[in-house]
Amino acid sequence: QGNPVYQITIPKQGKHRSRRIAPEELEVIMGSISNKGMRIFIELLIETAMRRGELGTLKPSDIDLERKVLKVTETKTGYDREIPMSKRAVELFRQLYPSGSLFDFQAASVTQAFMRACRKHDIEDLQLHNLRREGTSRLFEKGLSPAEVQTITGHRTLSMLSVYTKLKAIDLVDKVA
Repeated sequence: QGNPVYQITIPKQGKHRSRRIAPEELEVIMGSISNKGMRIFIELLIETAMRRGELGTLKPSDIDLERKVLKVTETKTGYDREIPMSKRAVELFRQLYPSGSLFDFQAASVTQAFMRACRKHDIEDLQLHNLRREGTSRLFEKGLSPAEVQTITGHRTLSMLSVYTKLKAIDLVDKVA
């Protein structure tokens, strides 16, 4: 009998996902998606390290191609931030402008197309959100400091940022030599 609370066990916390997309996987997935806007959206997820919802809610007024800065106002954390754009991100946004709007589909549709392509090509253990990890890791690989990457990604703590970072040991060999 006794107190039933003592019979409750707290489940162990699962391991954080650390999956990054391989270049050949990205190429296959992009080749499977016929909608050009969705392919641009996927590439922008990596280039900006943004969340799907953040990218999907951007308005043309949030994009300053001259200054190469994005203003993100609808964030998971509730904190607005500005994101510097890479040359490639600027090119991708320029490709969207002739249509007059950014995206002519719901952000959730990108997830569906992405997962369909993964299933079609037997790409396992990969989700659209892994592209945020890919983008975050690439920022570190470009040589940005943790504070700079945190400013871009919007992570509130360095411990959360570390969850979204998966550097490749081969890329660190010269640094430790």
